[in-house]
Amino acid sequence: MKIILSGCTGLVGREVLNQCIANSSITSIVALTRDAVIADNPKVKVAFINDFLEYPEGVIQDIHGAESCIWSLGNARMPENAQTAHKESVEYTRTAAAACRQAAAGKRFRFVYLSGGLVGRDPTKTLWLSRLYRQIRADGEDVLRYAESDTFESYIVRPDIVFTGLAGDESKNVTPTVRVDVLAKAMINAAIHGHVKRVFDDEGIKQLSNGV
Repeated sequence: MKIILSGCTGLVGREVLNQCIANSSITSIVALTRDAVIADNPKVKVAFINDFLEYPEGVIQDIHGAESCIWSLGNARMPENAQTAHKESVEYTRTAAAACRQAAAGKRFRFVYLSGGLVGRDPTKTLWLSRLYRQIRADGEDVLRYAESDTFESYIVRPDIVFTGLAGDESKNVTPTVRVDVLAKAMINAAIHGHVKRVFDDEGIKQLSNGV
């Protein structure tokens, strides 16, 4: 399988990249980035993009034939500039979905989107400070829902707090958490195998990582 990755320099994206390299089902990885991705592996092709609103012809050629994308690009928290947040969460996602559909050339394509745990909650029951962030993230999810077709599938993961190592296990009784390796495995499983469900919260992410 040929897969497209974004956000490979971040916590989640870096773990996704490492697991994709180790996964025998994945034979080719195209990492979209503005900066160099440290990955000394023949599977990995680094495709440089200065502006995620415009994909150069060379990048379009690099991603041609891909069967899935794991989109980990964006901010874990609300940036100071709401316009920047909207561009990164909504406009970048819309452009990526269009490029992926072009890359698939009419074949089935799976797009796995890293969202956030607050998105699926009742806005009347959470802090008002997160309302704008949740709306922007929800708009990003809607972009993918509107792009759905017989050949384009979208999967949305909504982790709350993401931890490395065993820290998540230590904090599981305090607040909803998921380990980064579990999250990455779940996203890769969705990218490779698909699923009857399309949206996954913390518990769903853990089940998906186990192939449930």
